[in-house]
Amino acid sequence: NFVTGAGYALAGPMPLKIDAHKLELSASCLWTGACLIGVGVSFGLIPVYKQILKQAVHEDVEERALATAALFTVAMSAGAFLGPTLGGMLSEALGVQLAYTYCACILVALSLILFICSTLPAFRVRLGPGDCARSQPLRNS
Repeated sequence: NFVTGAGYALAGPMPLKIDAHKLELSASCLWTGACLIGVGVSFGLIPVYKQILKQAVHEDVEERALATAALFTVAMSAGAFLGPTLGGMLSEALGVQLAYTYCACILVALSLILFICSTLPAFRVRLGPGDCARSQPLRNS
């Protein structure tokens, strides 16, 4: 999401020179970036879990909850393995600042694409007459 991308941009900025000011890595940028990364990632966890739970097709409530928890745990475990592995390879190949900058650019671009897609009518969910109870917004459930 956009907040996480901003955090990555602050945590490992490219050495840019704007007028007479040069943007370099500092302790305040690193700590602010780490905080933004944490907040941005935490914003993504609960809505994803609720979406998985909402889309589960099991009839029994307990089976649906177990399947959702299992899928969420597998995805988190895969991310915990692949993140440091691919991040380390990218950091060794490009350098830490450039790897952080690429991650920031990718996250911000994906955030903008998702925002644009969410505003287009083609990507909106069309509800039938009996679907309104199941399709409440996540912030109200």
